[in-house]
Amino acid sequence: MDVSEQYIKMCDCEEIQSLWKPQSGDYIKLTNDGWIVCTGCVPAEEWKDEVWIPRQDQLQGIIDIEREWTVQTKENTWGYGSLDDDSGFYDETGFWDTLEKMWLSWYMKEKHNKTWDENKWQ
Repeated sequence: MDVSEQYIKMCDCEEIQSLWKPQSGDYIKLTNDGWIVCTGCVPAEEWKDEVWIPRQDQLQGIIDIEREWTVQTKENTWGYGSLDDDSGFYDETGFWDTLEKMWLSWYMKEKHNKTWDENKWQ
């Protein structure tokens, strides 16, 4: 589970936070003190004002891609792309150090046509 500062920053956007349906086992960043917690003992609905940090399975669950694609690994990084009839695989989002970042970048590119510039989605 990626809980890096970069991944949390990538998740802290309206496009992702609006998808959150709180449930036990979710990872969140507490906005008042920065702690990362896994919900469970307290009803998840009470965490709704915090930053949701989606797990890989949650990201995969929101992706609905209609075209052919492939995931590729290179030097301990992950990337995805489409299968292009003319040239084979082409990269769309760069390579990421975790699968969570890769799936998140995929979702943002496919559904919102946004890419990460190290600080924000644009």
